[in-house]
Amino acid sequence: MQPTLPAEPTLKDIADRAEVSVGAVSKVMNNREGVGAATRDKVLRIAEELGYRGRSGRQQGRISVITLERYLSNDAFYGDVLTSIGTAGAACGMEVSMAVFRSIEEMLQPGQLPQGQPLLLVGVDDPTLVDAVVALGVPAVIVNGMDPSMRLSSLAPDYLYGAAIATRHLLDLGHRDIVHVTHPWRESLRRRLAGFRAALEAGGLGFDPARHILDLNSPGNISLSARDVVGEWLDAGHARPSAFFCVNDLVALGVIQALQARGIAVPADVSVVGFDGLTLGSLSAPPLTTIRSDRQALGRLAVDMLTNLSADPTTPLQRISVGVELLVRRSTAARTA
Repeated sequence: MQPTLPAEPTLKDIADRAEVSVGAVSKVMNNREGVGAATRDKVLRIAEELGYRGRSGRQQGRISVITLERYLSNDAFYGDVLTSIGTAGAACGMEVSMAVFRSIEEMLQPGQLPQGQPLLLVGVDDPTLVDAVVALGVPAVIVNGMDPSMRLSSLAPDYLYGAAIATRHLLDLGHRDIVHVTHPWRESLRRRLAGFRAALEAGGLGFDPARHILDLNSPGNISLSARDVVGEWLDAGHARPSAFFCVNDLVALGVIQALQARGIAVPADVSVVGFDGLTLGSLSAPPLTTIRSDRQALGRLAVDMLTNLSADPTTPLQRISVGVELLVRRSTAARTA
């Protein structure tokens, strides 16, 4: 009978012996910051005792990213997230590959999803896609989305809180006629709507979808349609609100363009708030008040979560909300009438 070779030690073996997380071990083994000197020395000592060879002695790990084509063409938010994933993966010694699809339907075609590799689902959390990924039986994390059935771990900016503080900012400025510009076709968009509604109700205002929501009505790239849709809405004779809270910065910039094209001054006549904190918003006229989300942190945390899950499949599922903050610039002002 062939002798049984001892199993090669893993990051989890080191983490268990050192009584730290797998993520902390990964940082030490890849010479990344964020671990104290004493813990670093302990991890390195245990790794040597166990005979851990690191990735230089083994086949390089791989991560597959799946996302939609429209996120790459006109979406700075996802550009920052994907760049961060690539950087964080390289720092961990992981090879990161990306599969880009035109639609969820294309992803679901037989043989389209990457096989046998840990997956990051970036900006895609359709229930049928989640079903297909769960069936693959590989470690997977949703980035900027969530699985309501909690079969996959996920992380996203705290959209509920961010929408609430954006709306409270407008309420504090005296605005009572506030319209949310959105199209709530994904869970992350619905959470922004929920935060908006919660803030209105907490402020003593009722919530009426017909009055408080301007639906862009496009599950495609809503950012590109905002100027035209809002312009048509204004031209149709709807009562003009004193403020708009927009689902993202690009939509907010489209709203500002539609207002200015009709001689409506921002913020003298109407205030506008965005969401994401894109650099483009700071360069607009006027500079955009927005909710800043840390896209780089999203990428780093996603890689850490997937690394931990790959090292230990028994890791409990997680749903992480990454903190956000209000950036007050010059597109909002106190209501004057």
